[in-house]
Amino acid sequence: MKLWAELLAGPLAWGISMAVSFAFAPWACAWNSKPVLFLLPIVALLVSAGCAALGWMEWRVVGREFPGEGGGAGVGSRTLASGIVLLNAGFFIVTLSQLIIPAVLGACE
Repeated sequence: MKLWAELLAGPLAWGISMAVSFAFAPWACAWNSKPVLFLLPIVALLVSAGCAALGWMEWRVVGREFPGEGGGAGVGSRTLASGIVLLNAGFFIVTLSQLIIPAVLGACE
């Protein structure tokens, strides 16, 4: 269950960050202030990076090779651990790209 939580935490953090950033955009425009538009994606970046690090540590424990066609007791754990690392690294990049918009544009653009 812990591995599934780590797998889904990065995408969930990105989704919440994106939705809340859209919700706070009118407020940021009204007050001409953008810090909240940076704060939420940074928190999502930390969640994705933390989950990727936890997945990496789990992957080292269960075996660092990618799951193959052969069966065994640790195949499911290796699959989830490698998926945690890859998925959260991908969502780290996606969330990082979310920071470009408020950095380039003004609060009301």
